[in-house]
Amino acid sequence: MAKEILNLSLKSTEILDKKFKGAKNGYDSYEVDEYLDKVLSDYRLVEENCLLNKKYYANIIKENEELKKTNEYLEISLKSYQDKLDGISDISKATSSNIDLLKRINKLEKFLWKEGFNPNNIK
Repeated sequence: MAKEILNLSLKSTEILDKKFKGAKNGYDSYEVDEYLDKVLSDYRLVEENCLLNKKYYANIIKENEELKKTNEYLEISLKSYQDKLDGISDISKATSSNIDLLKRINKLEKFLWKEGFNPNNIK
């Protein structure tokens, strides 16, 4: 699996299991084995780190998708609130007569509540 994911030409097991043909005047097999053991050790670390990085990358992708969904929701909410605010008239345009009317309505609603009526149900 690691070979396909990492696009490596070898797996650590292939390095470990590799057998070379003997040759006249060749290299010292003990020295070659010792060197390949070091290469194998480093190669295993590379495989492990790449697998860990793949998992980390997958988590980042998942988190990014969740953040995109949250961002979309927040943008929709913001638009909704902006539409609501646009519907509210500017306070600077309020006149004293409007304020007086609001005070009177408030007093009438309080009176209705005291008498046991819900002003929201009155049509």
